[in-house]
Amino acid sequence: AKVSKKSEKFGPTKENGRDILSGWAAPEDFVSWEFDAPATGAYEVWMQLAHAGEGGKYNLEFGKQIITGAVPNTGGWDKPVLEKVGTILVEAPGRQTLALKPVEIKGDGLLNLYGITLKPAVAGSVIVANNDWEFRFPARQLRYARFVCREYLGEALAINNVEIGGVRP
Repeated sequence: AKVSKKSEKFGPTKENGRDILSGWAAPEDFVSWEFDAPATGAYEVWMQLAHAGEGGKYNLEFGKQIITGAVPNTGGWDKPVLEKVGTILVEAPGRQTLALKPVEIKGDGLLNLYGITLKPAVAGSVIVANNDWEFRFPARQLRYARFVCREYLGEALAINNVEIGGVRP
């Protein structure tokens, strides 16, 4: 992990024998990881984190994709929970960068981070990048596809591009 810090206390430490990142006190405090993605596709992002009391907000940045999350009250700084925070799309295998940055800090810090994991998505998922939403579903044979919009707010609903792709045997 690469730690960029403004606050003196921000960085890796140990709590009850476990490695954690803690001490986020300024919006300039952030951490990033470089990793090798083995394959293209959708990946669920899971964070194990802790916070005492009402938490702030963070951005998880992966290329153009930004996942904005709210830090939950886990009941204490030493009481981590495992939470799925979103889904990202890896467009090419190889070297990638993922960054966690504070948006709003409440209480004594953003969070205690015990771990972050990427798991290949096995169920349907939504990937949000800027104003684009991409829906991913497990592979299955299709005879037809039907889109139903049960509710929308505004004056119009426009769908300007639908792609259904797959591999033919």
